[in-house]
Amino acid sequence: MLLLGLVCAIFGEMLPDYTGSVSNLFAGVALVVLNTMTSLAIARRAWTIKTIAATFAARLALNIAFATVANWILDNQIDGWDTLFFLTMISLITTLHDRWRPIHEFRTREPAAGRLA
Repeated sequence: MLLLGLVCAIFGEMLPDYTGSVSNLFAGVALVVLNTMTSLAIARRAWTIKTIAATFAARLALNIAFATVANWILDNQIDGWDTLFFLTMISLITTLHDRWRPIHEFRTREPAAGRLA
């Protein structure tokens, strides 16, 4: 979560109309915790989406729903386009991480069969 927060902070500094603080941005990245809880609940039920594009779209829709509720709680203090940018970036990073993590774990755990010493 720290790495994702730092990436978002860097991009936040580059956006011309972003007026929030870095601490607000880190608080917004807490959506990762909700993503993780949702991903674990879905994995425990053995639900799966075959294509990575559909997985990304579903996660983005869920993040937009979370942000909409947060915006309602904060009395419409969230800027729409900046929020959509960060939600898209968070959804993409977490989707790719979830998709490629098992492959990385397999590659680091199993010795290469055809490698010469």
